[in-house]
Amino acid sequence: MKEISGKNQSIIYILSILHLLCDLVCVFKVMQVLSNLYIFDHTLIFILYNGVAFLMQPLAGILIDKFHKEKLMLIVSIIFIILGAILNHLILSCVFLGLANQLFHVAGGKICTNFSTNKAWHLGLFVSLGAIGLMLGSNFSNDTFLFIIPIILYSLLIIIVCLLYKEEKNKEIKPITNEIKISKKIFAVIFLIVVVFIRSFVGKIIHYGFEMNITFIVLLGIASAFGKFIGGILKDLFGSLKVIFLSLVLCGIILLFLDNISVLMLIGTILINISMPITLFELNKINPNHEGLNFGLLAASLFPGVALGLIYQYEVISYIVLVIISLVLSILGILYVERLEKCGR
Repeated sequence: MKEISGKNQSIIYILSILHLLCDLVCVFKVMQVLSNLYIFDHTLIFILYNGVAFLMQPLAGILIDKFHKEKLMLIVSIIFIILGAILNHLILSCVFLGLANQLFHVAGGKICTNFSTNKAWHLGLFVSLGAIGLMLGSNFSNDTFLFIIPIILYSLLIIIVCLLYKEEKNKEIKPITNEIKISKKIFAVIFLIVVVFIRSFVGKIIHYGFEMNITFIVLLGIASAFGKFIGGILKDLFGSLKVIFLSLVLCGIILLFLDNISVLMLIGTILINISMPITLFELNKINPNHEGLNFGLLAASLFPGVALGLIYQYEVISYIVLVIISLVLSILGILYVERLEKCGR
């Protein structure tokens, strides 16, 4: 089992910080755009930005898997993020920011995965800090310091990554087994996409039995990031199924019966986010040599979950049913993937 070198670990750390900066700048600008619009137009901008940033990620993933131009995508993301930040045209600004977000996530995810397909800790680290960026950009969009400085840091750190990282054009990863039928492989991919969709949906409809303040919102962002971070580490220590099963069962208990205790709800947020790096790791095992596409598929499945969560109207019975069904489906999805990996046909 090949260990990740010190230089490559440094690149992973930088990319995780870049993830924070990218999401911070993009959401910061989008929130500023929304503040100047009538409420009816909020939906249009929301769909436009997220459609470009997330739903189109699989296309960028296909391109990067084919041409292996991670550095070029990262450099182009600098151009797009600056254009999106400085333009006053609402539509163009959101499109450029969405493109910057899309290119960075796919290129950064591809680079991290290339360093090791046997471990998940680095995937957890990479995806984790984006939650901090989203929290800062969403709740402190009046602070110009949180806009200018991150753009400068983002540009400098991208250049450093490009200087350190060596692209590998013809790297092939041996599949876990050659006996998996294509139909079962497709089902496994669909199951993993559904697991991420469910996590996104449940995360959006969570009911809090108390009034939230800005301190709790900040802690929620930190808890979300921590959950993704430790998800990869726990997977490496105990395996995917055990971690997913225990974390989701405990999460369900907290969401359904202890939603009036703020500390436990923070723990519930940690638990529901543990699955993110695990699903990415499992998808890369099922569908090797398509790491860019894999990252894009899971990212694309986040947006529909969030969109459905936003239109959901809380009602006790429906909430209980949705949470239980969602968590059970997630566990069954990971169970199917693990059995497929072990049994092949």
